[in-house]
Amino acid sequence: MTQNVAIVLFSGIVFVLLVSIGTLVIAAIIRREARRISDSLEAQHGGLKSELALVRQRLSRAQQHIQQLEEESPEKLKWELEHVREELERLRRTHSESQQEAAQQRQEGLHRLEQQEQQRLRLEQERQNLMEELERWRERYLEARLGVEQSEQKRSDAQQKVEQLTQMRERLLQQIRQITTE
Repeated sequence: MTQNVAIVLFSGIVFVLLVSIGTLVIAAIIRREARRISDSLEAQHGGLKSELALVRQRLSRAQQHIQQLEEESPEKLKWELEHVREELERLRRTHSESQQEAAQQRQEGLHRLEQQEQQRLRLEQERQNLMEELERWRERYLEARLGVEQSEQKRSDAQQKVEQLTQMRERLLQQIRQITTE
């Protein structure tokens, strides 16, 4: 019986260790995913900053060009101005789409992180429940072991009494033999 309890305790400890390791692995995966999302968003942000700087440079050049054209010809200036406005509108749309995409990716990343956090909490709760169950089994084991030790002590005491009674019986038999032989 003691061996069965020890096996159950050992199995429980191994299971709790496996759940704890699983919890740690999931936490590491969550952290890596968050870092990947953050890096992706930073890269997109950097790209958008670069694109904005490029647009500003183009706008500055366009304004210089417009000033130059104003001196040259009004018709050509109107055409260039329209072309610059179209380019600017295109860049604004691209920027807006990029911001929407980044916001959507951020939202998806947060959703994934929330799900992973819920899973981690669920596993942590399960680990806690298993630790409590393991503690209950350990207490039962200690109680059973104490009962076994008490039973062994009683058996040992009873065996001593049997030996004493056997010795007394032998002495009585010897005394009876001595009395009958006399």
